[in-house]
Formats: sequence, C-alpha cells, structure tokens
Amino acid sequence: MRKISRVRIFIDSYTDLPKGWIKKYNLGIIPSYKVSQAPQLNDLVQMFSPIISKGKDILYISVLPKQCSTYQTALLAANEFPESRVSIVDSINVLPILALSVVLATQKLNEAMSSLNIADWLKTVHQEIKLDALINNSHYHYKNRKEINFRYLLCRMFRTRRTLHVNNGYLFLGMKYIGRKNNIAKRFLKKLLTDIHRIDHDHLIIVHTFEEELARWMQKFILAETNIREVLVVEGGVLTCNQLGSHNFAISYILNSSPLSMSSPKLS
Repeated sequence: MRKISRVRIFIDSYTDLPKGWIKKYNLGIIPSYKVSQAPQLNDLVQMFSPIISKGKDILYISVLPKQCSTYQTALLAANEFPESRVSIVDSINVLPILALSVVLATQKLNEAMSSLNIADWLKTVHQEIKLDALINNSHYHYKNRKEINFRYLLCRMFRTRRTLHVNNGYLFLGMKYIGRKNNIAKRFLKKLLTDIHRIDHDHLIIVHTFEEELARWMQKFILAETNIREVLVVEGGVLTCNQLGSHNFAISYILNSSPLSMSSPKLS
C-alpha cells in the first residue's frame, strides 16, 4: 500500500481559502476559466497525469455541488486513470465545511491510508460536521425575494440577524436576534457552546466576511475558555459573500455523537 504522504489534494480555484493554506498544504487548484465555464475533460486529465505518473494519488475536495459540470467532469477524469488513483469528495458547497475538510485531510497525509480511504473517511465525517452562521436578516430577505421590500427595510432598521444551520447538506433556518452586533454575537456563541461537551476538541473554523475584529475576539474566547486546541479564522471572499452576505460569519465544527468530559464556558 502506498503511503498517504504521496497523495496530492486539489481544491477549486474560487474557494476563498487563504493563499497561505495553498502553499502550506501544497494544494493543487482546479481552474475555472469563466464563471459559467468548467474545465474540459482533457484539461483535468493533463493536470492529473504528471502527478499520477510520479506515483502520487489525487484527492479532490470540491466546494461545488455534485450536479455541477466541474464535479461531473472530475468524475470522468478519474475514470481515465487506474481505479482509486483519483478520489473526489463533495464538501456540500459551503466554504467553512471545505476549509475544515482540507484541514482534516491534510492531517491524514502522514498516515498509512489511501486517497480512497481518506475520501471515504471524509464522507463519514461530513455527517458529523455542523455549520452555524449568523447573517444579516436583511441579506436573507434580499437574496430570497430579489427585491428590497418592506420586510427588508424593517430588518435594516431594527438590525435583525438570523442564524442558519447546515446539517448533512441540508439548510435550516434558526433563531432571530435583534440588537447590537457584538451583543448578538455573544448570544450566538453562548448558544453554540452549550454543546461544548460534544464539539470535537481538535479543530474549529471561523469564516467571516469583513468581520475580522469580531472573528478574532471569538477565536480568543474559545481558545481561552474551552479545551478546543485549534481555532482557525478565514476571511471569506467573493464566494462566501455570495453565500452569506457581507459583515457576517459562520462557524464549522465536528459534533460528536457522544459527549466529552469538560466544564462549560460562561460568557459575561
């Protein structure tokens, strides 16, 4: 069995991951020539071939949905190589889940697992990955109604925010909050950390759009008041702004089925 250190991880070109991550983890990039134009089959075959010929496997973690042409083209490209040399994982079309998937996958590079084993493992882990987002309620109404209406204006006036949750690829609407941004963020974090006994202690991802100060405060608090060992902050770009809107944030983490032993943090 080939050692997993020979696996090369690929992501999409517009995933908003920091450039430092791409260099640190030696991530390959699946290009997108235009917003509506996916790479051709021959493009991916030519991209993968030199890597495969050197004895390396490929693990493509896609931020695109399975029905997207890029994802389907990657499946066709995988069939051009020996079985299990190219493995593909869907990250449910959400950047925070992609970011956490990349971190988890890179930690498997030193273990004796094939790229197919890692892909299967990630698919299982995705069932436990949760995403909680806090967005401007005005953005939610604007994105869904395609017009600035009376409800949109009320949300702007009263500074209403809404929580969104992603579980097993399904989107759920959560609580509404009214008030100042920092106070809402504290209440949001307090509710999230009620599950601290089940949240995995290894990694937690905070993705924000133009909320660096607030995201860093949340990172500092979680590291100081919980046993979570790594809290990474990622600044979202165009893709994240399109999904969440500006001045919003989302937190991605693994929620274990059984509780862990630790004390609960308290927010002042």
